[in-house]
Amino acid sequence: IPIFLSETPRLFDENILPLDAALIQVSPPDKHGYCSLGTSVEITRAAVRNAKKIFAQINRNMPRVHGDTFVHMNKIDAYVEYDEPLVEVDYSKEISDIDRIIGKRVAELVDDGSTLQLGIGTIPDCVLKSLEDHKDLSIASEMISDGVVSLMEKGVVTNRYKTFHPGATTCTFILGTRKVYDFVNDNPNVLVLDIGITNDPAQIRRNPKMCAINAAIEVDLTGQVCADSIGTMHYSGVGGQIDFMRGAALSEKGKAILVIPSQTSKGISRIVSTVSFYIYS
Repeated sequence: IPIFLSETPRLFDENILPLDAALIQVSPPDKHGYCSLGTSVEITRAAVRNAKKIFAQINRNMPRVHGDTFVHMNKIDAYVEYDEPLVEVDYSKEISDIDRIIGKRVAELVDDGSTLQLGIGTIPDCVLKSLEDHKDLSIASEMISDGVVSLMEKGVVTNRYKTFHPGATTCTFILGTRKVYDFVNDNPNVLVLDIGITNDPAQIRRNPKMCAINAAIEVDLTGQVCADSIGTMHYSGVGGQIDFMRGAALSEKGKAILVIPSQTSKGISRIVSTVSFYIYS
């Protein structure tokens, strides 16, 4: 879809893509009848706003997360109670020595008092592990994972200087292991918000020293970057990298940082004269 990820809620809000039904997964209702969308708000919030019918799976393994997550049982047309484990991702088992070196180098670029957005993958996780000696960091990200937990518990992340929801870590979805899912459960210091808000460059740029740290697949000498595809093959879906890179570049003393190993595991250069039209691994 030729669209910025921050604009996707408009497809539903403006009826460009009409929704007959939304299938959602939620936490059990609280004593007031409110369920939580839990770990994943992103465009689901817009779907709930606009769908003619809402069908829910109530899963006791879904954490009750604060923010723009709550859906009252009266809004749900039909539901099924079915408990199953949430999807877990653990990149710590895949980290290489090169990833650790890059993580340390990137951490050196982050000033105390910065607001961070980190993408998904081994290198962003290594960056988080290398930030434990920093002070007064903030998180205003598209996603958070396990690495954010230890920084918040150790007082490295205070969310003191951010202007977008100061005092709270903000994101639009959470992906990691049970460690982060348990941490965010009923934690008022973590807010999960609509992606049209978290990924809006106008909101992102409000944070001084905004650092957007994202991984890429390939970069060429003209500055073109491949992050979603490998040649003609889509490697990932439409992401928020561009939203945050733009917002960080516009932020006062902000930094837009792309991280990439110089070679693939097969020794093929990721730094090329022109971005590839072929597929490699």
